Amino acid sequence: MNLKSLTLIGGILLLLNSSCNRDGFKRTDDGLKYKLFAKGKGTKPKLGDYLTIDMLIKSDKDSILIDTRKRHQAIATLMLTPSFKGGIEDGFAMMAEGDSGVFVVSADSIFLKTFQKPLPESIKKGSMLTFYLTMIKITPKDEYEEEQKQKEAEYMKKIAERKEKEPEIIKEYITKNHITAKPTTTGLYFINKVTGKGAKPAQGKSVQVRYVGKFLNGSVFDQSDESKPPFSFHIQQREVIPGWDEAIAMMREGGKATIIVPSSLGYGESGQGKVIPPYTPLVFDIELVEVEK
Repeated sequence: MNLKSLTLIGGILLLLNSSCNRDGFKRTDDGLKYKLFAKGKGTKPKLGDYLTIDMLIKSDKDSILIDTRKRHQAIATLMLTPSFKGGIEDGFAMMAEGDSGVFVVSADSIFLKTFQKPLPESIKKGSMLTFYLTMIKITPKDEYEEEQKQKEAEYMKKIAERKEKEPEIIKEYITKNHITAKPTTTGLYFINKVTGKGAKPAQGKSVQVRYVGKFLNGSVFDQSDESKPPFSFHIQQREVIPGWDEAIAMMREGGKATIIVPSSLGYGESGQGKVIPPYTPLVFDIELVEVEK
């Protein structure tokens, strides 16, 4: 091979190398493509640290999948080992507080191995996702665990206070609304409004009801949709809260009643998501529309 050929080959290799890096990206040993803009100071996260990160994720079609900046709610996550080679966790590990960066990862791998979800139909198989990240805060593992213990202790204290106050709250509601009905042995208050003349529901039979669910302050948290068929379930099959099973078994088709449900017959110490807190008594206006014949 002559000098001219060697020069030509060298030029081609130089051109190829320049082409690969002209977008400013680098690659880690595990293949993560990245640009890092180091502005912060301090240590990088360790396994188990708690990370607060602003995150924008785009598909290869430039469509936005997640943008925490619009919601003003940064992502909170633990620093974990990468779920695959070239995973986004390798990107987290590069960043100190205040750092930002751009990272390109496999869409297939991050959905299946990190998110543990199927790849959405809108994202092409074999495509890449681009993550634009800013590291807001790194909380060391021991500090994070101590914060969690304090939060748990405060939460349990509030729960205990709610449990203790519930009987008094129900009593005040009964007095304020001049309710004369006596509670059943389970603590349910059943206030009959309209006596039904139809069939009485039997255990295991299907019933249809319309309802309005309220807190004791009168605010509505749930109700049946008048434009749709009534809510249907099987009586005394644990498909609804115990207070409903007990109350509707006392009614006849066509009847209407208001019931006051203590938390022990409702959603108890767990509550219901973000809607109903633990140890919350509830009021329901119920109409028994139909009983299975």
